[in-house]
Amino acid sequence: MGKWPRSELESAFDHYQKTVASCRQSGDWRAWSEMFTDDIEFVEHVHGAIKGKKAMFDWISRPSRKKSDLDNWAVAWLVIDEDRGWVIVKWWNRFRDLGDGSIFQFGNITHLVYAGNNQWSYKEDAYSEAVVKEAASAWAARRDELAGKAAN
Repeated sequence: MGKWPRSELESAFDHYQKTVASCRQSGDWRAWSEMFTDDIEFVEHVHGAIKGKKAMFDWISRPSRKKSDLDNWAVAWLVIDEDRGWVIVKWWNRFRDLGDGSIFQFGNITHLVYAGNNQWSYKEDAYSEAVVKEAASAWAARRDELAGKAAN
């Protein structure tokens, strides 16, 4: 048996998801950064390695990250490794709903290592920047197409 019971890992991951949703809505990422230990290691495959809670907050709070057309996500699959305290999840990061039923999204795999008390000591995000750009371009093209139809 691991250091934490499965129920605690599930609860901490649920807290993580709710906190991210709240931060995305408010644009204030302080609560997100508080979910990590002071010495958090964050590996972000496109932006590089970030060390420490303050550095993570500074990174996520940059003005360029404030506005996003990504507004929700869906869990594609989830693995909880009780022995290691790991949560590994594949998300579908979804762009804002355009109102026509189309879905534009890209996959991201996140690896979290639990440290207790609803905090994580390691986070790694892996995704393809090319796939992100492709999904964003397709979403923007559909947005512009719908805007053109509305103007006619």
